[in-house]
Amino acid sequence: MVCRMYHHTVPSSITKKELAKLTQKFAGKEYHQISLLWVPYQTLECTIQTFEGTIENTKTALNIMFPDEIFDEKSIILLFRPNLLKMKKEKYELIKLEEPLKYLPERKAEICEVNYKRISKKIMSLSKSVYENLRNLESMVIKYPNISNTILRLWLPSADEFDRLFVEGSRNVKNNIEKEFANAMALSTVIKMTLNVKKFPEELEFREKEIFYHPYLIISTEKAFIFVDLVKRGMLSKRFTEDPILNRLVKENKRANEIVRRALSQEEFNTYV
Repeated sequence: MVCRMYHHTVPSSITKKELAKLTQKFAGKEYHQISLLWVPYQTLECTIQTFEGTIENTKTALNIMFPDEIFDEKSIILLFRPNLLKMKKEKYELIKLEEPLKYLPERKAEICEVNYKRISKKIMSLSKSVYENLRNLESMVIKYPNISNTILRLWLPSADEFDRLFVEGSRNVKNNIEKEFANAMALSTVIKMTLNVKKFPEELEFREKEIFYHPYLIISTEKAFIFVDLVKRGMLSKRFTEDPILNRLVKENKRANEIVRRALSQEEFNTYV
């Protein structure tokens, strides 16, 4: 079998002090191992047809460390990371790991086989549900004109401004609208951001491109695995950040947890697949 070497995202430099602070911040005294884990991502070209009939082409990246069948539609969408496409990548042998990373246990997660047609169906089902829910909320605005400004204000980040729109007698209406609209808007934002699109996809097609590996610092505790992105982010002050969504998915999904545990228990690190 011919072995192929994939590109790897270049990790940011990290000092011993930064490593100690990250460990203390996310795990306190509960950690028992810190590892460097390379996680495989599949670059995907996407073609979507919106509910309005327009066509949109874009790119995204999917975490392929996990088989897609272990996640439902609301979880599988959270494994997409289009922002990783912008990161600097090199062949592994050109990346020089410095202290303290080069002294950490270094592992590479296996690539899982993924059914992209099945993923597309899950996402289209979720997208249709959210789209129809938002349409229903729009009809409520027409039925109850006095709360139309409420829907518009929910696009704003200020909860105080939202609260000031209501009198005590309409609190129940406010609570119901707030909950429904907030849930629908949250899912709407997640779908658009993870697929890197502007509108909801009614139809969705993925085309596989190149695979790359992204580095995570894994802080292992007795109860969880904490994923910390090893590429610094930030507009003004760049820093290392955890991936709370990935942390939660691995914690709540038994098979995903087992996959991470197996990856970290490998005895050898091999840059070839």
